[in-house]
Amino acid sequence: MLETEDTVGTAPLEIRVLGPLEVRVLGRPLPRLRTRKGEHLLALLVLRHDRATERAWLAETLWPDSESWGALSNLRRSLTDLRHALGSEAFRLCSPTPHTLRFDLSGAACDLTLFDAAIKQKNEGEEQTPHPSSFIPHPLRTAVALYRGPLLEGVDEAWALAERSVRTEAFLTALETLAAQAAARGDTAGTISHLHRAVAVDPLRETAQRALLRAHAAAGDLAGAKRTYREFRLLLHRELNADPSPETVSLFREIQRLRPERAAPLAAASPQPSSESALGCLPHPLSRLVGREQQIRAVHDCLVSARLVTLTGAGGVGKTRLAIAAAEQVADDYADGVRFIDLSPLSDPVLMPRAIAALFDMREEPGRSETETLQDYLLHKDLLLVLDNCEHLVAGCANLVEALVLACPQLSVLATSREPLRIPGERLWRVPSLSLPPPDMAFSQHKNAPTLLMDYEATRLFVERAEWNNADFRLAPHQADTVAQICVQLDGIPLAIELAAARTRALSVEEIAAHLDDHLRLLRSGSRTQPRQETLRATMDWSYSLLEEEEQEMLNLLSVFAGGCTLDAAEQVCSNNEETEGE
Repeated sequence: MLETEDTVGTAPLEIRVLGPLEVRVLGRPLPRLRTRKGEHLLALLVLRHDRATERAWLAETLWPDSESWGALSNLRRSLTDLRHALGSEAFRLCSPTPHTLRFDLSGAACDLTLFDAAIKQKNEGEEQTPHPSSFIPHPLRTAVALYRGPLLEGVDEAWALAERSVRTEAFLTALETLAAQAAARGDTAGTISHLHRAVAVDPLRETAQRALLRAHAAAGDLAGAKRTYREFRLLLHRELNADPSPETVSLFREIQRLRPERAAPLAAASPQPSSESALGCLPHPLSRLVGREQQIRAVHDCLVSARLVTLTGAGGVGKTRLAIAAAEQVADDYADGVRFIDLSPLSDPVLMPRAIAALFDMREEPGRSETETLQDYLLHKDLLLVLDNCEHLVAGCANLVEALVLACPQLSVLATSREPLRIPGERLWRVPSLSLPPPDMAFSQHKNAPTLLMDYEATRLFVERAEWNNADFRLAPHQADTVAQICVQLDGIPLAIELAAARTRALSVEEIAAHLDDHLRLLRSGSRTQPRQETLRATMDWSYSLLEEEEQEMLNLLSVFAGGCTLDAAEQVCSNNEETEGE
């Protein structure tokens, strides 16, 4: 039943077009029409109820692919069907002239006429000033209450889309007006409620998003304001590949400056950094990151919805580089910027709080643990902390991160680890290998083979790093298949590909491919900055050393399989070994 303030259930005909089309005759649903075109005809006449409509126009609009005589014939059949379904209300289908039709809505209850009248009343100047107490202007309250959804939801005809756009814009404007009036009365909850409804209908409506930022700030909900901005910024990137307008960015910066200051100053605390200076705390790799655009957006998505995100994956898959790139992408979302620490040099988890405190030039406080001092300092910091290489300290790292995240509501953590931290609220994201060309693709058959290779992240990385290591390196078209073979054989692992590309200083591409069977010895970079990544063997040894003795033994047993195995096969091998030991 169509509910209005004046009549509920008293009208012989009730029509709803805001949302899916609903028609009730004498309290009962309209009988099913022979075709959907009959419903569309009724909807069209309701939309144009205030004027007579040419039959020829109706026929052409509803049956655009038919000849004029066929369209008119279809119109006559649909009119007959509609009159029969309307029963006692069929008199509303009028013919002011032999060539026109009109639908009489007098005495009927129609949400569209009530909605349009409420919007018109407001636009003509009634109820323009904010009202005292909790009173909401009647015309706009009526309009937003009547709006159940997009006009004629589910109907995708051009004539419906045009009318739908007008009503949706009127509805959103009404919500923004009600929100502004609620804000003027100091009704923050009402303001936020109206604006949430507006952005649910049109998430890309930037005026509503800005008003929602202001409302959250007025309520003291700075975390809500930050979340709103991040989600909107992410949506723009994903849907339009665009950024918020300068006005929205400026507003967010202003809100960030309103954050509460920490109550108890920390000894020798460093000045509050801007996000620009905080970017200087991130490492700046000498080589360019190749690919990973989709992965960066995915990590960004995770940071919007979770305060602890852990990037997992095998050694050499590129967790650190991805974490750095993602942190650069989101740095502007944090008022206090980003801090980065590489935990690989640490051998004792007890040293972790002190190492992190050093990022902020903090000193110990007598009588307090370093973790408590960190919690106090970070209590009101809007900050992203990047913890790199947590796997060898995973238990201690998990304890510290859980303590910090629980105590500091605006702190977010992005960790990289070969295994999860396994604490509540952790969002895991597995870093994949680089994209690879299909194994059966024959690049050498194409004149532009080197260009085709650039479509895949793994082969693009090999070529770029080969040129980086050997200024004379130029990929010839006949070598494209060999480069693809190298990258496929190395499973798209960035570290392995970079080590292979470094060998172009001494070997040809063909020679590198020929020696890949002994890749643990071949893939050596000569770098002294990361000994555990100097060779592929060192990377594997590092991972192996992190395993418990039982896990190492199981890995040794599973080494009998080449190219992977099923769970059943693995269980069989391991269980047989246990039986043998028991004998």
